[in-house]
Amino acid sequence: YVAKNMSPVLFAYLTYYLRCQSEFAPVELISEAEPLWNGIDVVHDFLEYIADNGVSITSVCGSGNLNAIQDLASALHSTLHVVNGLFVVALNLLQCSTFNPIYTGVLHDSLCVNGASGLVWLFSTLLCMAIFSMLM
Repeated sequence: YVAKNMSPVLFAYLTYYLRCQSEFAPVELISEAEPLWNGIDVVHDFLEYIADNGVSITSVCGSGNLNAIQDLASALHSTLHVVNGLFVVALNLLQCSTFNPIYTGVLHDSLCVNGASGLVWLFSTLLCMAIFSMLM
């Protein structure tokens, strides 16, 4: 019923995060991020080269305002390290091992385990109330 009324992509992600089995994974995040990793490496090497080798830049661009270009490349290099760190954190956050304990602890245990025992107490209390009210 749920699969028919829900987007197939959303249903695939929910199935993966609830079961943590690789056959239910809609996409493999690490392999999908591989082109981004390669792009970050290329930009990192380029910015590091520009920040460290001012002589090569002078021969290509001329001698005007070389310090500003090196400062900008150094700032972009530092920012790229921050973006790379955030990307690693985001990939780790999207792993199934992050979401499954939350589901298990909050939803499954609360509804299936504690909810069932709560219903037993509720029904037994109501049954006792009904029996004792008929006796009075």
